[in-house]
Amino acid sequence: MADRTHRFTLVNDSKDFAFHLKPGPWEDCAWLSQALNIFHALGISLDKDLSICKLILPHIQLIQEIDGSQVACQRCKSVPPIYVFVLPLPLSCLPNHFWSHDENGQTHIPNETCKYLGLPTKLPIHVYSNYQYTWPKNSAKMYNQIHKWQMLRGFDPNTTDFAHYLAYPVYEVVHPESS
Repeated sequence: MADRTHRFTLVNDSKDFAFHLKPGPWEDCAWLSQALNIFHALGISLDKDLSICKLILPHIQLIQEIDGSQVACQRCKSVPPIYVFVLPLPLSCLPNHFWSHDENGQTHIPNETCKYLGLPTKLPIHVYSNYQYTWPKNSAKMYNQIHKWQMLRGFDPNTTDFAHYLAYPVYEVVHPESS
Protein backbone atom coordinates (compact mmCIF):
# COMPACT_ATOMS: atom_id res chain seq x y z
CA MET A 1 0.00 0.00 0.00
CA ALA A 2 1.09 3.64 -0.32
CA ASP A 3 2.21 3.79 3.34
CA ARG A 4 4.36 0.61 2.89
CA THR A 5 1.81 -1.51 4.80
CA HIS A 6 1.23 -4.92 3.22
CA ARG A 7 -2.37 -6.19 2.96
CA PHE A 8 -3.29 -9.85 2.65
CA THR A 9 -6.64 -11.60 2.49
CA LEU A 10 -7.25 -14.49 4.86
CA VAL A 11 -8.21 -17.71 3.12
CA ASN A 12 -9.36 -20.82 4.93
CA ASP A 13 -6.98 -23.37 3.47
CA SER A 14 -4.22 -23.33 6.08
CA LYS A 15 -3.74 -22.66 9.75
CA ASP A 16 -0.14 -21.56 9.28
CA PHE A 17 0.28 -17.82 9.23
CA ALA A 18 3.76 -16.62 8.32
CA PHE A 19 5.46 -13.75 6.53
CA HIS A 20 9.04 -13.93 5.37
CA LEU A 21 10.68 -10.60 4.68
CA LYS A 22 13.85 -11.59 2.93
CA PRO A 23 16.14 -9.52 0.71
CA GLY A 24 15.46 -10.20 -2.95
CA PRO A 25 17.28 -9.82 -6.26
CA TRP A 26 16.13 -6.20 -6.62
CA GLU A 27 18.07 -5.00 -3.55
CA ASP A 28 21.03 -3.77 -5.62
CA CYS A 29 18.75 -1.56 -7.71
CA ALA A 30 16.86 -0.32 -4.67
CA TRP A 31 20.18 0.60 -3.05
CA LEU A 32 21.53 2.38 -6.11
CA SER A 33 18.31 4.39 -6.47
CA GLN A 34 18.87 6.03 -3.07
CA ALA A 35 22.51 5.51 -2.10
CA LEU A 36 23.34 9.15 -2.84
CA ASN A 37 20.66 10.27 -0.39
CA ILE A 38 22.12 8.01 2.28
CA PHE A 39 25.67 9.21 1.63
CA HIS A 40 24.39 12.79 1.88
CA ALA A 41 22.59 12.06 5.18
CA LEU A 42 25.77 10.53 6.61
CA GLY A 43 28.06 13.26 5.25
CA ILE A 44 29.99 10.82 3.05
CA SER A 45 31.66 12.40 0.03
CA LEU A 46 31.62 10.62 -3.32
CA ASP A 47 35.37 11.25 -3.43
CA LYS A 48 35.97 8.77 -0.59
CA ASP A 49 36.55 5.03 -0.80
CA LEU A 50 32.93 3.91 -0.83
CA SER A 51 33.81 0.22 -0.73
CA ILE A 52 33.80 0.50 3.09
CA CYS A 53 30.04 1.21 3.00
CA LYS A 54 27.72 -1.74 3.53
CA LEU A 55 24.03 -2.27 3.03
CA ILE A 56 22.84 -4.63 5.76
CA LEU A 57 19.37 -6.12 5.36
CA PRO A 58 17.71 -8.57 7.74
CA HIS A 59 15.85 -11.77 6.90
CA ILE A 60 12.80 -11.47 9.14
CA GLN A 61 9.99 -13.90 9.80
CA LEU A 62 6.68 -13.18 11.50
CA ILE A 63 4.92 -16.44 12.32
CA GLN A 64 1.95 -17.62 14.34
CA GLU A 65 -0.80 -20.21 14.01
CA ILE A 66 -4.43 -19.50 13.29
CA ASP A 67 -6.94 -21.58 15.19
CA GLY A 68 -7.73 -24.25 12.60
CA SER A 69 -10.56 -25.84 14.57
CA GLN A 70 -13.86 -26.42 12.83
CA VAL A 71 -15.57 -23.90 15.14
CA ALA A 72 -13.05 -21.14 14.37
CA CYS A 73 -13.25 -21.85 10.61
CA GLN A 74 -17.05 -21.61 10.73
CA ARG A 75 -16.84 -18.33 12.62
CA CYS A 76 -14.44 -16.89 10.02
CA LYS A 77 -16.76 -17.97 7.20
CA SER A 78 -19.72 -16.25 8.86
CA VAL A 79 -18.15 -12.78 8.79
CA PRO A 80 -17.16 -10.44 5.94
CA PRO A 81 -13.75 -11.00 4.29
CA ILE A 82 -10.84 -10.74 6.71
CA TYR A 83 -7.69 -8.82 5.83
CA VAL A 84 -4.44 -8.73 7.73
CA PHE A 85 -2.26 -5.65 7.47
CA VAL A 86 1.44 -6.06 8.22
CA LEU A 87 2.93 -2.72 9.16
CA PRO A 88 6.26 -1.52 7.79
CA LEU A 89 9.20 -2.41 9.96
CA PRO A 90 11.60 -1.32 11.86
CA LEU A 91 11.77 -4.05 14.41
CA SER A 92 10.61 -1.67 17.13
CA CYS A 93 7.19 -1.41 15.48
CA LEU A 94 4.62 -2.74 17.95
CA PRO A 95 2.02 -3.83 17.17
CA ASN A 96 3.32 -5.14 13.87
CA HIS A 97 -0.04 -6.10 12.32
CA PHE A 98 -3.77 -5.68 12.60
CA TRP A 99 -6.88 -7.38 11.26
CA SER A 100 -9.75 -5.65 9.45
CA HIS A 101 -12.93 -6.44 7.53
CA ASP A 102 -12.44 -3.52 5.15
CA GLU A 103 -9.80 -3.67 2.44
CA ASN A 104 -8.44 -0.22 3.30
CA GLY A 105 -7.83 -1.12 6.95
CA GLN A 106 -9.78 1.87 8.25
CA THR A 107 -11.48 -0.16 10.98
CA HIS A 108 -9.50 -2.64 13.07
CA ILE A 109 -11.05 -5.85 14.35
CA PRO A 110 -10.86 -5.66 18.18
CA ASN A 111 -8.55 -8.16 19.94
CA GLU A 112 -11.51 -9.86 21.64
CA THR A 113 -13.11 -10.53 18.24
CA CYS A 114 -9.78 -11.75 16.84
CA LYS A 115 -9.53 -14.25 19.68
CA TYR A 116 -13.13 -15.35 19.05
CA LEU A 117 -12.30 -15.90 15.35
CA GLY A 118 -9.04 -17.72 16.19
CA LEU A 119 -6.81 -14.99 14.72
CA PRO A 120 -3.44 -14.28 16.35
CA THR A 121 -3.24 -10.99 18.21
CA LYS A 122 0.57 -11.10 18.45
CA LEU A 123 3.12 -11.96 15.77
CA PRO A 124 6.56 -12.69 17.20
CA ILE A 125 9.40 -11.31 15.07
CA HIS A 126 12.37 -13.57 14.39
CA VAL A 127 15.50 -12.19 12.72
CA TYR A 128 17.32 -15.13 11.16
CA SER A 129 20.30 -13.50 9.54
CA ASN A 130 21.60 -10.31 8.01
CA TYR A 131 22.64 -9.99 4.38
CA GLN A 132 25.54 -7.62 3.75
CA TYR A 133 26.09 -6.00 0.38
CA THR A 134 29.33 -4.20 -0.47
CA TRP A 135 30.68 -2.65 -3.65
CA PRO A 136 34.15 -2.58 -5.24
CA LYS A 137 36.77 0.11 -4.61
CA ASN A 138 36.08 1.88 -7.91
CA SER A 139 32.38 2.36 -7.03
CA ALA A 140 32.78 6.15 -6.60
CA LYS A 141 32.82 6.49 -10.41
CA MET A 142 29.56 4.54 -10.61
CA TYR A 143 27.90 6.71 -7.94
CA ASN A 144 29.02 9.87 -9.74
CA GLN A 145 27.41 8.58 -12.95
CA ILE A 146 24.19 7.81 -11.07
CA HIS A 147 24.31 11.35 -9.64
CA LYS A 148 24.56 12.86 -13.14
CA TRP A 149 21.84 10.56 -14.49
CA GLN A 150 19.38 11.52 -11.71
CA MET A 151 20.12 15.24 -12.10
CA LEU A 152 19.52 15.10 -15.87
CA ARG A 153 16.10 13.55 -15.26
CA GLY A 154 15.04 16.12 -12.67
CA PHE A 155 15.58 14.08 -9.50
CA ASP A 156 17.41 15.45 -6.48
CA PRO A 157 20.02 12.77 -5.59
CA ASN A 158 19.98 13.96 -1.97
CA THR A 159 16.40 12.70 -1.57
CA THR A 160 14.64 9.37 -1.94
CA ASP A 161 12.43 10.72 -4.75
CA PHE A 162 13.99 8.41 -7.35
CA ALA A 163 13.47 5.32 -5.14
CA HIS A 164 9.84 6.37 -4.62
CA TYR A 165 9.43 6.89 -8.37
CA LEU A 166 10.65 3.33 -8.99
CA ALA A 167 8.44 2.01 -6.13
CA TYR A 168 11.43 0.62 -4.23
CA PRO A 169 11.45 0.40 -0.45
CA VAL A 170 13.17 3.35 1.19
CA TYR A 171 16.04 2.53 3.49
CA GLU A 172 16.57 4.24 6.82
CA VAL A 173 19.98 5.44 7.96
CA VAL A 174 21.04 3.66 11.16
CA HIS A 175 24.22 4.97 12.72
CA PRO A 176 26.50 2.19 14.01
CA GLU A 177 26.60 3.62 17.54
CA SER A 178 22.77 3.43 17.78
CA SER A 179 22.28 -0.06 16.34
